[in-house]
Amino acid sequence: MKKSRSGCSSPSCSRKTATLLLVTLIVLMVSCSSALYMPTAGQQTESASLEQMLEGRKLYVKKCGSCHALILPEKHTKPEWERYLNEMQQKASIDNTEKEQILKYLTRGN
Repeated sequence: MKKSRSGCSSPSCSRKTATLLLVTLIVLMVSCSSALYMPTAGQQTESASLEQMLEGRKLYVKKCGSCHALILPEKHTKPEWERYLNEMQQKASIDNTEKEQILKYLTRGN
């Protein structure tokens, strides 16, 4: 059996490494999603209800976070988020209603 770069050559060592990588990925995803703001009633706007923004957050974490690290909403402007959502809509299997809810969340209803 060939020795890997890490010095790990047994199947159990490979499983341990894979498990460690999986746990690290899960911790990173959970810590990032908890850093995202949680909409509150005071953040409702004429164009976005609290329920829409909460659903948008849930969709953002589920649909976008399933493939890559989540970006904090304040890191981009509304036009930038619109462009990103349009680019990713088909890949992430996001319908138009979901896209609008995600956008409402990312732009704090504006």
